[in-house]
Amino acid sequence: MTAVDELISVIIPVYNGADFLADAIDCVSSQTDAPLEIIIVDDGSVDGSYERARALAPKATVIRQANLGPGAARNTGLRAAKGRLIAFLDVDDLWPDGKLLRQASRMQSEPELSLVLGLVQHVVAPGADHFDMKFEDNDTKTIPFFHFGAGLYRREAFDTVGPVSETLKDSEDHDWFFRFREAGLYWVVENDVGLLYRRHFSNMTKPGPLQQTDVFHVIAQSLARRRKKSAPKVLTRLTERRDPCVDKGSSHE
Repeated sequence: MTAVDELISVIIPVYNGADFLADAIDCVSSQTDAPLEIIIVDDGSVDGSYERARALAPKATVIRQANLGPGAARNTGLRAAKGRLIAFLDVDDLWPDGKLLRQASRMQSEPELSLVLGLVQHVVAPGADHFDMKFEDNDTKTIPFFHFGAGLYRREAFDTVGPVSETLKDSEDHDWFFRFREAGLYWVVENDVGLLYRRHFSNMTKPGPLQQTDVFHVIAQSLARRRKKSAPKVLTRLTERRDPCVDKGSSHE
């Protein structure tokens, strides 16, 4: 792997996740010897998450704000971040060993990359609800799925795409990724696990019908943006006037 000398900013949004903070902080701290800053954003918790974060990570930047939702918490972390490489880890999830170093090495050796995305592996606690989904590998319960925590991002990607939506009640990750794709930035999906997505009794995202989520609204918005972007090109083609008697591909004596 390429040695990493760029500062990596890891943003950990937390809402009433005090019991998970120690595992999340230990997971991030053990990932790499590369320059690293940890930014913990407490999104209006009432379980002592802010105080616990300060006690567990005295060198981290710990920010407290009103409860504005996960999108706003990520944006707060982005504004505070000093690194050119950005990673997110929800407080109740984990990364596999070496995830951050592997992705950062690839980003450093391939400067054209704006995003390196890994697979998402579902880890379900005994008795917890789980999503009814088709996994790419049923044995490892992995799926190539966009989740903020599975990737590593170049800071410029957010400058181009814009911040995370703060108005959606869910699916803000899908919304940002659609906008990322529409911007035409370069990205790759690795065959390695990039996130251990843990299902437990207090998950903010609960399994349920898709109709009750914002995902269809997000898809519709993406389609509308793409149609609007392509409309001028279509109009130009439809209004072009050519002389049918002139063959531009041939010459006449």
